[in-house]
Amino acid sequence: MGFARKYLSADGLLKVVRHGLRKEKLKELNSVYSWSDCVMSGLAIFGFKCPSFLQFEKHLADEKGFRRCLRNLYGVEKGASDTCLRERLDV
Repeated sequence: MGFARKYLSADGLLKVVRHGLRKEKLKELNSVYSWSDCVMSGLAIFGFKCPSFLQFEKHLADEKGFRRCLRNLYGVEKGASDTCLRERLDV
């Protein structure tokens, strides 16, 4: 039970994703957002159950506590905009 709980949890998923991002050689774009912040922001949209990118951006702009949770739970320093996420998906 301990083994499954360690890897099949939200914390386990986020650790695996962060590890994969560090390991991967991703082409940096001219952007104020890092790859890590973009990918983790995308995961956070689902984790926080935001119905849309727009709702996620509104939370980022309006709620200080939301940004703190984003940083503490997902390790995001700067929450990515929907434009950034779309540009990264096009790469």
